[in-house]
Amino acid sequence: MIKRKIAFTMLCCVTLLSSLVYVSLRAPSCLSVSSSENSVVYIDPNYIQIPENKTGYEFTVNVSIYRAENLYAYEFKLYYNSTVLNGIRVNEGSFLKQGGSTAFFIVEFNNNYNATHGRIWLTCTLLGNVSGVNGTGTLTTITFKTNATTGLSILDLAETTLSDSSANTIPHRTIDGKVYLGTPPEIKVPTDYPTIQQAINAATIGTTILVSNGTYFEQLTVNKTVSLIGEDKSTTIINANNSNTALLITANDVSIRGFTIENATSYALYFNYSSFNKICDNIIKNNGYGIYLNNSIKNTITNNLIFENTQDGIRLTGTATITNNTIKLNGNYGIYLYLAYANITENKIELNKYGISLYHSGGNIIRKNDLLNNTQNFSIDGEQLSDYIQNIDYSNKINKKTIYYLINQKDCIISPDNLTNIGYLGIVNSTNICIANFNITNNGEGILLAFTKNSIIENINIERSSVGIKCVSSQNNSITQTTLKNNFKGIELKNSQNNEIRHNTIINNHYAFYLYHSNNNTIYHNNIINNTQQVYASSSINNRWDNGYQGNYWSSYNGTDKDHNGIGDTQYIVDKNQTDRYPLIHPYIPDVAITDIIVNSTKVYVGQTVTLTISVMNKWYETETFNLTIYANYTSIKTFTISNLTSYSKATLTFYWNTSYLTPGKYAISAQAEILPGEIEIDDNVNTDGIIEVLMLDVDFNGDDVVNVLDLRIVAIYFGEIGDSPYDLNFDNIVDIEDLQIVVANYG
Repeated sequence: MIKRKIAFTMLCCVTLLSSLVYVSLRAPSCLSVSSSENSVVYIDPNYIQIPENKTGYEFTVNVSIYRAENLYAYEFKLYYNSTVLNGIRVNEGSFLKQGGSTAFFIVEFNNNYNATHGRIWLTCTLLGNVSGVNGTGTLTTITFKTNATTGLSILDLAETTLSDSSANTIPHRTIDGKVYLGTPPEIKVPTDYPTIQQAINAATIGTTILVSNGTYFEQLTVNKTVSLIGEDKSTTIINANNSNTALLITANDVSIRGFTIENATSYALYFNYSSFNKICDNIIKNNGYGIYLNNSIKNTITNNLIFENTQDGIRLTGTATITNNTIKLNGNYGIYLYLAYANITENKIELNKYGISLYHSGGNIIRKNDLLNNTQNFSIDGEQLSDYIQNIDYSNKINKKTIYYLINQKDCIISPDNLTNIGYLGIVNSTNICIANFNITNNGEGILLAFTKNSIIENINIERSSVGIKCVSSQNNSITQTTLKNNFKGIELKNSQNNEIRHNTIINNHYAFYLYHSNNNTIYHNNIINNTQQVYASSSINNRWDNGYQGNYWSSYNGTDKDHNGIGDTQYIVDKNQTDRYPLIHPYIPDVAITDIIVNSTKVYVGQTVTLTISVMNKWYETETFNLTIYANYTSIKTFTISNLTSYSKATLTFYWNTSYLTPGKYAISAQAEILPGEIEIDDNVNTDGIIEVLMLDVDFNGDDVVNVLDLRIVAIYFGEIGDSPYDLNFDNIVDIEDLQIVVANYG
């Protein structure tokens, strides 16, 4: 027996030098979320195959933990076949040392625990009043050597105990390891057995099952560590024949390669508490789910074509490497992670309902993926900061636009000037960020703010996404001048407080606002139009839906405005706990109008003065200063500045137009108010009164080149005539003494 040893180690400063270290620290991102899957203690690598006649061959395994939560101490016993292996060395791993100083005890190290087995009994604890460690990593490293030429040893984890910092037992499960010495046996189908299931039933651990071309109408249960290898993935077909599941895998270290797997109503491949599997070079089509890994860790999914499944292409709870797959035309998600961690690299994800979605799943490495024409391409959701800490670089594209996922930023502006072709924008754990002037479509979130404060989103257009703008645990931010259209949720606030949302148009979404545990936000001057449900609020109170005198425009408001001030006479009921006290009668959109032009005459003589009276109105909720121009035909004759015209008020201007410089003719008189920034209703910015006819005065009616009594006599003949007459010289529709006076005034 090797003597008991006591090792004391001190925690030192750790520098994150590689993505591997990053992953080990970040993968367990969803610890506060309840799940059937708790921590896992496992042997890694889980299956080791050593050629025969390798007596004395040394190899190392780790006893590792996945998704630890507040781990303060652990204990386990490891049994192994001592006729095949002997233990030679034990070292403490690095995981628990992250929490501080540790005491590591080898309670027993005995290669001859009994006639057939050895046993290693280890325990380790943190020291002092410190918190336990969260995450994934190595507890212990054990070195073995072989002492036989062939044989099998199970590395049997037994009597494992995990303790948190309060001396409570941590629930967990274990995954044993396997060491096989020798050449794995082979079984051929249909040469040795006519069906694949019969071959699995006859196999031992490590068997390779080679399947020839053909269609196999089977529903397989794989409960042993075997490799299933098809001759050609296009012509070696497992057809579930519309049964529930094509392959149910409950063993670990299963390899499936070179098949077409089709026609399962629920699952093509269902891995249930099955880990360390390899799914490579398959065609998986026309099933419910393509690959479903339930509580399964350390899996590899590479070079598969996964398409036309009615549910998800790949759904994972656990960990996996997902590389170089084509995932398209699936009815729900391309890749969906729930309480999971994955390295997702170089996949093409196309024409699914959703592309990649991460739910309560932090620490993922996402590189060089192409998301193309999915209804909603990319999404992240969760409640803790760790759910949003992702390792995502700029190599990922959505319809050739870049996914930008920025963490721990401060004091920066994000605009087309410094980030071009944004396909998705996530801002996490950041402060004082300004986001402006983008159009974003077809995502889980158009813009994500998670654990971000004192930031501004302005002049953004977001359409056809699950959520236009999502704020998670974010405070003191401003959302303004955005248009959110045809999304499922326009704006979602989740555990977010003290944000200001104003001057936005939220139109044709299912929910305009979706509030969850979000209080003390101020929401006003928004246009909330034709959404299926204007507001959904859960445990969200004390939000202010006006600024004290003006609220929001609600298309569903049916109140009156008797005093014509643009504010409804009654409150708008948001929900049982919240009201908009001052709902707007009209949309909060800049609007000024020329309401009237009055011209004192439609006919004048050159040199006479025309009186023009123009009425203008500010038809919205802010005081405005703007220019107003009067035109004769298309020529500007006068520009006024209307200064500080208050909300819903009118101004009247009078202009005396001297016609001395005009040539006779007809002139169309119009007035135009300057179009305000953001003004949409511009038809009423222009008003045209009509035509003024400008004439040259000529009272030499008899054509003798002199105006005298003869001309006066001609006018006098028509004295009293009513209507349009050439002798109605002052255009008052009657020939009277005033017209005679005009003739006399021009005598000579």
